[in-house]
Amino acid sequence: MTRHPRLIFPMKLCDHALRNRIVFGAHTANMSDQGMPGPPFGKYLLDRARGTAAMIVAEPVQRKGYPACPSLQG
Repeated sequence: MTRHPRLIFPMKLCDHALRNRIVFGAHTANMSDQGMPGPPFGKYLLDRARGTAAMIVAEPVQRKGYPACPSLQG
């Protein structure tokens, strides 16, 4: 028995149904290629999604036309 039994129960967050209450928080993974995420970063997030976390909060990524958003290089 876990000390936090509600952690494994599903929940609804706005319009999203989450299979549990485990969240993988945003952090810098240092996997950018010239400031943009590439296949290694995609695989990294996919591996996390296949784990137990119900929600993954990704870091901001700079996009063309949106220069105010920080890039993966920081």
